[in-house]
Amino acid sequence: EALQHNLQQARAAIPESTRLVAVIKANGYGHGLIPVAHALHQADLYAVGCLDEALQLRQAAISKQILLLEGFEGGDELQAVAALDLETVLHSEQQWQLLQATVLKSAVTIWLKIDSGMHRLGFSPQRAEALLPQLQAHPSVERVVLISHFANADQPDHPLNQQQQHCFERCCSGGGAAEVPRSLANSAA
Repeated sequence: EALQHNLQQARAAIPESTRLVAVIKANGYGHGLIPVAHALHQADLYAVGCLDEALQLRQAAISKQILLLEGFEGGDELQAVAALDLETVLHSEQQWQLLQATVLKSAVTIWLKIDSGMHRLGFSPQRAEALLPQLQAHPSVERVVLISHFANADQPDHPLNQQQQHCFERCCSGGGAAEVPRSLANSAA
């Protein structure tokens, strides 16, 4: 009931047209991956940390879209992303090189991670802008979503929050990025 209440609170805080991602990685943050997925069935999609978690959801007959937050390592994992009908984050040059060299049996949704100031994962805004049209043209990419993450979302007045938002908005406003779906705000944001 608490999880469902929290989901309703998050849903009430966002525009109706916004998709809500339930991040249930790390075994549902210790509450059990499958029970948490069932409790949060009204989310638009799930996000997990690793391929093993996505596989557990698929083996439990959960067909909802799943976002793989860590992305993929190696060709076998990339093929599994397509085979399991997952969406995946792309956050490194190594992943980009692998995707460039691969043709998948079915196209996947790529969440292009932009480092807007957290400096943990992702491409610089300039690199992301250069990658976007290449991803959009790739035969194994169905669609692209732009993603970033606030470093200090729990501190609303932290000056980096506004800097990151402006950075992300600038990166998302040019050329082919204007119509691309995007994700920046976690629950705290």
